[in-house]
Amino acid sequence: MIVAAVVIVMAIATIVEKIHGTTFVSTKIYSTWWFSAIWSILAIASIARIVTSGMQKTLTVLTLHISFVVILAGALTTHLTSKKGYLHLRCGEKARLYTEQSNNGDMRTATLPFSVKLNDFNIKNYEGTTTHSDYASHLTFSTDGGSTNETVSMNNIAVVEGYRFYQTSFDQDMKGSILTITYDPYGTGITYIGYGLLIVSAILLLLLRTPRIKQLYRQLNGSRVLAIGCLVL
Repeated sequence: MIVAAVVIVMAIATIVEKIHGTTFVSTKIYSTWWFSAIWSILAIASIARIVTSGMQKTLTVLTLHISFVVILAGALTTHLTSKKGYLHLRCGEKARLYTEQSNNGDMRTATLPFSVKLNDFNIKNYEGTTTHSDYASHLTFSTDGGSTNETVSMNNIAVVEGYRFYQTSFDQDMKGSILTITYDPYGTGITYIGYGLLIVSAILLLLLRTPRIKQLYRQLNGSRVLAIGCLVL
């Protein structure tokens, strides 16, 4: 039941991210207390299940439940060690300073280990309307290793030396851009490991043909199994 709830929420979040952008879904879904609560309940339930059912004897099932705990650990690490801030640039302006937001909501000035320059900013509208379909900042990042040009838009981020840049907003005269900056050197990696364990263990559960899977194979002919397999993928 809990797993189903998480899957549904993640599916909805993916659709919302496509429509409103990564920054929106990160703030409104992934960073909310209720999303963390769902994962916490899932992790606690997984640990309890491992202890009470003796599933540590079955490596695949054990890995599946451990993956939830690893994902939650990654989220907690992100909450404790990551940085988040905002950078406002005008066209032609170069900067290293940005406003960093702490976990208690206070704002302070922080310094990037490289400079960022806004070369240009443009907006795309849906054809025949004045509704924005996308807006993008064309940036130059100057690091010790040289300069690179990147475009940051609603659905495209730039990653430079571990710092991730998201398109957040823009000035009304369309000559300035507001970017969200996040820096999470540890939590993201842990979370990706958790998702990797989740995917691998789920696939193995299907391929190993447990008694329940064997029963389904006997009930369905080959063509139906193939069709179901394609649908699952």
